[in-house]
Order: sequence, then structure tokens, then C-alpha cells
Amino acid sequence: MNIFMKSTRRKTNAPLGVHVSIAGKISGAVERAHELGCTAMQIFSRSPRMWAAKGLDPAEVTRFRELRERFGISPLVVHASYLINLATPEGALKRRSVEALIDELDRADRLGANYLVVHVGSCSDGGSVEGVERVREALADVLASGQWSTRLLLEDTAGERGDVGANLEEIGMIVKGLPGGARVGVCLDTCHLFAAGYDISKPDGVERVARLVKETIGLDRVKVIHGNDSKKGLNCRVDRHQHIGHGGIGLKGFRAWLNHPAFRDIPMILETPKDSPEADPRNLKIVRDLVGSSTVSKEGRA
Repeated sequence: MNIFMKSTRRKTNAPLGVHVSIAGKISGAVERAHELGCTAMQIFSRSPRMWAAKGLDPAEVTRFRELRERFGISPLVVHASYLINLATPEGALKRRSVEALIDELDRADRLGANYLVVHVGSCSDGGSVEGVERVREALADVLASGQWSTRLLLEDTAGERGDVGANLEEIGMIVKGLPGGARVGVCLDTCHLFAAGYDISKPDGVERVARLVKETIGLDRVKVIHGNDSKKGLNCRVDRHQHIGHGGIGLKGFRAWLNHPAFRDIPMILETPKDSPEADPRNLKIVRDLVGSSTVSKEGRA
């Protein structure tokens, strides 16, 4: 009997949460997460699609931190702006991206965030080797500019439009040997993995990914999982999130992932569609029910 089969029934207390809106007041995000029963949460600290950002209100920062401590929500993950592109060959965009990432770290640190997740970026020139090197250079500049309690996490990509980091080996090349690299970890997105060609819809596929992560990145560097099903098919190279069990990964894949010894104790944040008020509670329940389970539900793809 392999390691996976021996461990499928083990329960886990891994933190679980969703990406929560900061609409209104940023402290309201903590209250929303608590109402959903989250033990972890993710937010944007600003608009993810604009370079300009309002400063954080000191009173709101204080209330945010107080509420999070009161409710015991940890980790807090902040997602960085989508505009940041560390792999770009364009000098002006690269400088602006470095400056924006430093600001994101400052903001996340003020909020007491454990992690800041950033997309690796894309190359308009299509050169992944050059893109990896540019990311390393940009990260070195960021890390040399300050010290933060918040740890920076690089997120794997789906592989569309010249993405760097859809290949796990590329993520490993970036983080290993990076000056100050101990301050940089990894966030794995299940939808992105599937879209990039890693078939995690079956237990043996999850096992292969676990081994590859161990060899290329190091399992100890993976600090957060973004739990999302994939609306499109395997190796589609399209980043389209779907409700848990209703996409290409399916319930069987998520059951295998959630109970695999390499991943079961890592905090998971759901970024599934918010197309109804019931969406987040339903997806959270499905994930909780899959932890430790060994039977196939009739709901979703098995």
C-alpha cells in the first residue's frame, strides 16, 4: 500500500478560507471571513487593476488587526496587484512593478499579513529563460530595499500569453539561489497547475506533482494553496476558475489533493466564483467534507 492510500482517512486542521472583499471598510473583510467560518483569509489591500492606491487608514488598520486577533484567523494572505510584471523586458514596466511590489509589502506588513502572493509575470518576447532571470533580478531589488514580517510568495501561472512560472521547474529556478531567498516562498494554484498541464484530477497525478514540487521547489517553501477547480480542460493554458468539483479537476482530484501528505496541512484559500451568496459557503463545505473522506460523492465530477 502506498503512502497516499495509508493516509486518506487522516483528518487535518489546516486553515481554510476564501478571498474576501474589502468593499466598504477593510476591517469588514475580517468580519465577512468570520461569518463564513474561515480560519484563514485572503484580501487585496487595494484595487488590483490600478497603479494608484489610497493610503491605509490607521484607524482601520488597528481595527482590522484587532478583529483578526479576536477571531483567530491565520494566516492572513494579501494578493498583490495584477498589474505587477516581474518578467517583463520593458524597463519602465519592470521598475514600476518593483516599486509597486515594495508598496504592496509595506501595506501587507502594516496589516499584519503573514504572506503576500504575487503572480510571477509574463514575457512579451516569449523567452522563458530570460524571463526567469528578469524575475530573479527584480526580486533581488525588492528584497534589498527593506525588511518585512510579511513573507513574499510566488504563484504558479496557467501558462497563457507568455506566462513565466507555469512550469514548476521555472519556479524552482527563481527561488533557489536567490539572494535573500529564504524570505520568498511559493503559493500553488490548483487551477493553474491543471491548466498548465499537470493532471491533478487523479491520485497518481497528485502524487507526481507532489514529487515534482519536492524535487524542483521544495515542499517546505509551499506556504499557501489556492484551491480552485478549472473551468477549462487539462493543458488549456487558460486561467478560468470554477466551483470545487464542477471543473476539470473534479471531486476525485480535490479529494486526492486535500488528503495527500504533501499538501493536507498547508493553508488553503478558495478563489472560486462568487456568482451567488451561497457560493462561498457551498465551496467551503465541499472542501471540508472531502478532507479525510475516501468515498466518491455523486455531486460534481468524481
